[in-house]
Amino acid sequence: MTLQDKLKEYFEDSGRQQMWIAKKLGLKRELFYNVTNGRYKLHKRYWSELIRLTEGKITLADLLEQEVKDLEDIQIKATNNPEKCEVIIKIKKEMK
Repeated sequence: MTLQDKLKEYFEDSGRQQMWIAKKLGLKRELFYNVTNGRYKLHKRYWSELIRLTEGKITLADLLEQEVKDLEDIQIKATNNPEKCEVIIKIKKEMK
């Protein structure tokens, strides 16, 4: 599930509005709207607060996955702690 899907699910389940989180993060509503629609990435300085505000429904793994989704050599795995995740980097050996 993408970060955008998880955010939409969070808003549906919690009854919260995008405006509420945007305000708590100190962001303009339009900017946060673009984050929830995948047009922009949320800057890393807001990650911890977003995890806290969503009570762990959005995790570090969700946020990091969005950052590296185009890198096929990196795999992100969620843990029981929403502020921690496991990162696996595949190293390719050069053939001589």
